[in-house]
Amino acid sequence: MSGAPCYLPGVLLSGVGITSAVAPLTTAVMSSVPDAAAGIASAVNNTLARFTGLLTVSLLTLVMTHGFEANLHAQLGRSGLPVNARKQLIASQSHLHDALAPSGLTVYQRSEVGSLLDRAFLSDFHLAMLTCAVLR
Repeated sequence: MSGAPCYLPGVLLSGVGITSAVAPLTTAVMSSVPDAAAGIASAVNNTLARFTGLLTVSLLTLVMTHGFEANLHAQLGRSGLPVNARKQLIASQSHLHDALAPSGLTVYQRSEVGSLLDRAFLSDFHLAMLTCAVLR
């Protein structure tokens, strides 16, 4: 299984979890502040929400990049691909799932490359979702 059915449930579950936590947290913060400081409290709350969102995306990008590279290296070590093809895939691993299949491969080998990239990306996505679940 690949594509949206593999990652959509995790994204939806994460979105529901975040959505259900934000409104009560904002209500608790804003109700604990005197009316005279509500504007400043709202600004601080919004700033912190934006900052933590950016920080989370940055950290998850690091987790996903490292996980993808480690998983791809492990799978390439077990694959039957030619050494030159492996080197080309490693050289283009920064493109993650969009890494191009090296030229000169058979149809079966090109299929194997696609399968390797799919498995590496989905394994990596699961790692990112698990990281989100642990941090929540």
